Amino acid sequence: MARTYLSGTNSRNNLVTAANSKFCHLRGWNAGVEIRAFVTSDGKDIFNVYMTNGSTGAGSDTLVGAVLDTENGPKWLPNE
Repeated sequence: MARTYLSGTNSRNNLVTAANSKFCHLRGWNAGVEIRAFVTSDGKDIFNVYMTNGSTGAGSDTLVGAVLDTENGPKWLPNE
């Protein structure tokens, strides 16, 4: 069984999925969001969330926070 899954819809509103995905970039022309998945050495999932400059690719990505797998469920940690 895959540890991570990517689900989305295409332009025809069909469901698209991919197993064992580690990266997703959803973007418009000038803005976007990128998610990068990792597993810690103790087996916890981390999803880093970045703000991007979209399809133009101008500038650098900015880490805005992370979703962490904790004993009490997922937790959002904003980047400070």
